[in-house]
Amino acid sequence: MLFVLACLLATPSALADSRQQVQSEIDQVKLRIEQDRKQLQSLQNDLEILEKQVGNQSQEINRIQRQMAKHRREIYRLQQEKAAFADSQSKQQQELKNQVRLASQLDRDNYLKLLLNQQSPASIGRTLVYYEYLNQHRIDNLSHIEERLLGISQLEQQLKEENLAMEKLAQQHRRQREGVQISYANQQNLLGKIDQRLDRDNQRLEQLLQDLMALDGVIDKLPTNTAQAALNRKPGNLRTLKGRLPWPVSSKRIRAAFGSRRAIGDLRWDGIMIASELGEEVRNIHPGKVVFANWLRGFGLLVIIDHGYGYMSLYGHNQSLLKAEGDWVEAQEAIALAGNSGGQKEPGLYFEIRYQGKPDDPIRWCKR
Repeated sequence: MLFVLACLLATPSALADSRQQVQSEIDQVKLRIEQDRKQLQSLQNDLEILEKQVGNQSQEINRIQRQMAKHRREIYRLQQEKAAFADSQSKQQQELKNQVRLASQLDRDNYLKLLLNQQSPASIGRTLVYYEYLNQHRIDNLSHIEERLLGISQLEQQLKEENLAMEKLAQQHRRQREGVQISYANQQNLLGKIDQRLDRDNQRLEQLLQDLMALDGVIDKLPTNTAQAALNRKPGNLRTLKGRLPWPVSSKRIRAAFGSRRAIGDLRWDGIMIASELGEEVRNIHPGKVVFANWLRGFGLLVIIDHGYGYMSLYGHNQSLLKAEGDWVEAQEAIALAGNSGGQKEPGLYFEIRYQGKPDDPIRWCKR
């Protein structure tokens, strides 16, 4: 809306320059969008690789953890078996001690019986051989238990060492995964920024294309000989009347000063808001040609007059328009009736003066 207004207040040569600038910015925005899309595609490819790396690292960590759990179960089983063998060893050792003690007692008893001729030597010999066999059997069992306990201890130690090595490997994989995840988060953050930038550029491109269409419409509608027509009628250069121009309405009470901040955003007033009566005549400040007389969003019913020599004046928020595009109007001629169109809460006139499309403070031009 403000862009269209700027176009309406520009000279034909300035319009051509504006169109070229808009087209140049469109080309730049399109180039940025294309570059961002390529970068976006590259980032998405990188993210795919990083996601696969995270997945592979997690899979390897899971495999190691399962293997470690299996080892822990095996270590627990071996410890249980080791405890059982240790208990058996203790019992066998105790029985062997008892057996040795009985054998020793038997030897003494048999020796006395032999001296007293109470038992034959052959019977005593068989008993001694039987005890010797039992002793050897228990010794063999103890030897087997000791060998098994040694094997269990060695296997248990081996499993613990393997678990320790696997834990170090798992830690290494976790660190690698964390590094990849950090890279992934950074890439995601960059991806989000590019997405936001693409959204802004797409919105900007859409706005620029609308501006270009509006500008083309203004160029098509504006007469190419407006300034020359004004010169032919010899209105005089507006510049020579600075500080001596009449006010467009009877009131000089300013509700919004030139350059002051508007109610919305960071926009500032390019003109002034003058208090007026509803239906009061709005009068032209200097001879010129009407180049725009229509409704414009934000300005309501609007009249723009080209005074030649690069000067234009604007009158907005009118109740009704008394002139049409192409009309020639003299100084102090009524061109509209003041009102509150364009969303104003109370009657008033929005008034601008521009030179070569640039706004200037109207108070500096009108009589004090």
